Amino acid sequence: MSTAWVQAQIAAAAQSLGIQPSVALALAQSESGFNTQASGDNGCSYGVFQLNTCAGHPAGLDVGGQITYALGLLQSALQQSGGNVTQAFAIYKGGSGGQNTAQAQAEATAAAAGIPSFAAYDSLASVTGGIGLPTSAYPSVGGPSTFTTGFQSVTEPLAPVTPAIPSDIDGTLVLLVGGVLLLVLLVTLFFPSTSRLTQVSPSGTLARVGEVAE
Repeated sequence: MSTAWVQAQIAAAAQSLGIQPSVALALAQSESGFNTQASGDNGCSYGVFQLNTCAGHPAGLDVGGQITYALGLLQSALQQSGGNVTQAFAIYKGGSGGQNTAQAQAEATAAAAGIPSFAAYDSLASVTGGIGLPTSAYPSVGGPSTFTTGFQSVTEPLAPVTPAIPSDIDGTLVLLVGGVLLLVLLVTLFFPSTSRLTQVSPSGTLARVGEVAE
């Protein structure tokens, strides 16, 4: 899975929960650098948001499940912090009661500093209607095959597009060619003498081919 694909999935899930996409992406960047195979905390934490099974987080979730679960935690942390992003990050990182530790605060501050680098995802949301933007504006959460719109080319290169000739033009061309052929046939049938070539006789007069000039 490419980094671009993972980022698109996170942005889609974030906006559906009313979370600023850049905030969710900055948290994921600080947790794993968007590495879906990341492991930490002596094997307790896994995935793109480093869910901690030793702290009661579910094990074995696929990427879509990890994103959904982690952003639910972030949403709760944002509500708990009154919308203070740095404090919400500290709550997420510190776990139950650990948000005020020096390590959690330092990691949260560093993570919040990365939010501006993902502002492009917020721009998409604002252009198409803000944070309440329909989920179809981003790829749906799941595997690459579930892409809908928005970031369509992040898993597969776009196939070359061959321009199609409109059917009405094609039909007109056929009628035109057919009409010309019919006209030539009618001229040949009704005016056969006009189709015969003329030549100059030895006496200098014109005669049709097959006739004798007088």
